[in-house]
Amino acid sequence: MRPVKLVMSAFGPYACRTVLDLGRLGTNGLYLITGDTGAGKTTIFDAVAFALYGEASGTTRDAGMFRSKYADDSVPTEVELTFEYAGKIYRIRRNPEYLRPKARGEGMTTEKAAAELEYPDGRLVTKLTDVNRAVIELIGVDRSQFTQIAMIAQGDFMKLLLAPTEERKKIFQKIFRTERFQVLQEKLKSEASDLKSRFENEEHAMQLYRNSIVCEDECALSEQVRQAKAGELPDAETKLLLERMLEEDGKLLEQYAQEERKLEQQLEEISTILAKAEQQEKVRIALKNAEDELKKVQPALDEIRAKREHEQARLPEAEAAAKETAALEAQLSEYDELELRKRTMAEAERLAELRRMEQKRDVQQLKTLTEEIASLREEQKTLAGAAEERARLLTRRSESERRKKDLEVLAAGIREVNVLQAQLEKAQSFYTGLAADAAKKRAEYDACHRAYLDEQAGILARELTPGMPCPVCGATEHPAPARSSCNAPSRETLEAYKLEAEKAEKDASQASAQAGRILGALEEKRSSAMQSLELLLPGTQPGAADDAVEKSLLAARKDLETISAEISRQEKRIRRSEELELILPQKQEEEKTLSERIAQAEKEIAVKAAQTEELRAAIAVQNGKLKFAGKADALKRVTELAERRRKIQTSIETVQKEFDSCTARVSTLNARIEETSALLNQETLFDMETKKKEQQECTLRKAQ
Repeated sequence: MRPVKLVMSAFGPYACRTVLDLGRLGTNGLYLITGDTGAGKTTIFDAVAFALYGEASGTTRDAGMFRSKYADDSVPTEVELTFEYAGKIYRIRRNPEYLRPKARGEGMTTEKAAAELEYPDGRLVTKLTDVNRAVIELIGVDRSQFTQIAMIAQGDFMKLLLAPTEERKKIFQKIFRTERFQVLQEKLKSEASDLKSRFENEEHAMQLYRNSIVCEDECALSEQVRQAKAGELPDAETKLLLERMLEEDGKLLEQYAQEERKLEQQLEEISTILAKAEQQEKVRIALKNAEDELKKVQPALDEIRAKREHEQARLPEAEAAAKETAALEAQLSEYDELELRKRTMAEAERLAELRRMEQKRDVQQLKTLTEEIASLREEQKTLAGAAEERARLLTRRSESERRKKDLEVLAAGIREVNVLQAQLEKAQSFYTGLAADAAKKRAEYDACHRAYLDEQAGILARELTPGMPCPVCGATEHPAPARSSCNAPSRETLEAYKLEAEKAEKDASQASAQAGRILGALEEKRSSAMQSLELLLPGTQPGAADDAVEKSLLAARKDLETISAEISRQEKRIRRSEELELILPQKQEEEKTLSERIAQAEKEIAVKAAQTEELRAAIAVQNGKLKFAGKADALKRVTELAERRRKIQTSIETVQKEFDSCTARVSTLNARIEETSALLNQETLFDMETKKKEQQECTLRKAQ
């Protein structure tokens, strides 16, 4: 990698945009960056490392420290590096995270870190992580390795020489691209280790199989089997031995299989005979059980028959209950009608009572409403004239506010006069000091100037030479030359005195001008304040102006507060008057509605009373026709009669079912006795004990 151009903007000590054309250094050899301490050498290293990797070249600096403290806020902090790699030109631009002024409004905002890598074909990579990865893939080394082999700062080359062997090995592998040979070596080593492990596993498995060979001691092959287990028999002979053993075992297995089939056939025949014998025993037991059960069922049948005849004799009672039930059910609708009339009468009485209560409440409410309307009308009279009073107070408040504002302006003017007076005294005192100092320095300069002029003759005398003409009189002989004084000032001293005198006079002149400006402003402010004082507080002396203005201003503020409070009170009265303008018509409408509702309630109460009397007479007539007081009692009697009928019918049906079930059971038992007797007469008898013994012997032999 060869750097071609480096551009630094607000980076480290480089406050402005700085361009380093590194291409002028040529394409051969090493680049040496030298200079005094603090000249910015390390910053160039940092800029290159930051552009490529986003970090400084050393470990003691952080990317967040790169923003130049000398740069203007508008200058962005960034580094752009153009470099050549493998004959192609690449460009990378990167900026750290730093604070900058907001584009809109006040305050600061954070400029996020960003990076951009441009390839020779114009392709761009923009994300930070993508750019970092692309640089490492392109150059082949990370930041730490880059700073050890490509850009070595202030003795860091010694770190590479003293680095551990493994670290130097990794660096040189990346430089000379020998990683693939290391990978191949590791892969061959891994495959060899895997093959060796597989071979050892197979050997171990074969030995386990040899140890599992089974052979009886009396077998002719037992000696060969022992040799195979001990590993004394070659693999080929072991294979032949196993094949012979398998062949003999196969013959023996076939022999045992034939014998086993014969035993299974014999067991099947015995099982068939035993099954028939067991079936005969079951039939015999079933015959005995049927005969015993028939003896028990026959008496129960006679008892149930007598019970059935007794229950059938209760049928007339059930029919009488049915007739009475029908008669009662026919009258149920009349009970409903009676109940409806009672509910209607109760509802009419309830509604009449409810209307009476509502009427009473409405009468009380009407009385209260009438009193409230009278009270509101009286209140409305007291609120008359509130608007006119508010207008008068507003006028007073405007005048009071204007006077308060004029007094505040006057107070501010008086304060300015006092401030200017103090400033004038200070300026005059300052000028007096500077004027005295200027006079002193001017006297010192004049004395020095005279001494300097007096000394000029001595200076010319020192330059006279016998036989040479005098520059003043032209004589070639110099009998009495002037002597120089050892305390005479030099031209430099005279010039210094002159500068000090001129500076002191200039400072005194500026102080005089400043005092004059303050005096003019003071006179102007004092004149304006006195005019306002005479206008607002006539006859007030200037010495008492401060106290008079403050007292007047305090009085104006209190008067303004009083007027504002009174205006608020009048506004509340106006709002209340407006509310009454809306409330009174509503209250009057409510009064009218209540009066109409009371009259309507009187009519409804009379109608409900007449309806109640009519229903009461009809209920008395209907009560004389019905047997029970209400439908509930009638339904109770109907339920009792239905329950009596149900019990009689249920009892008859239950006894009939018991009779039918017992009769069917007797028939079933008689049929079963005939059937089992016939089966026992047809079957041949077997000796079960003998057959079971034969079965046990065959089963034992089969297991062996």
